[in-house]
Amino acid sequence: RSGRLQVLAGDGAKDEVVAELGRGQVVGELGVLLDAPRSASVRAVRDSSLMRVTKAEFAKIADAGVLG
Repeated sequence: RSGRLQVLAGDGAKDEVVAELGRGQVVGELGVLLDAPRSASVRAVRDSSLMRVTKAEFAKIADAGVLG
């Protein structure tokens, strides 16, 4: 949708920014695809509008080839 996110990795006490994401990018896809717990945290660095999708919805989107 819109906004800016930072992807954080670490032990919680000392997190490091490993990526910045913007409009149209996907977060959490590995957890959905592998049915595994998340491997990183995400925080908004400016006002953001996000979309939450189910595993089935994500599969349809991925199959349609519309992921950036």
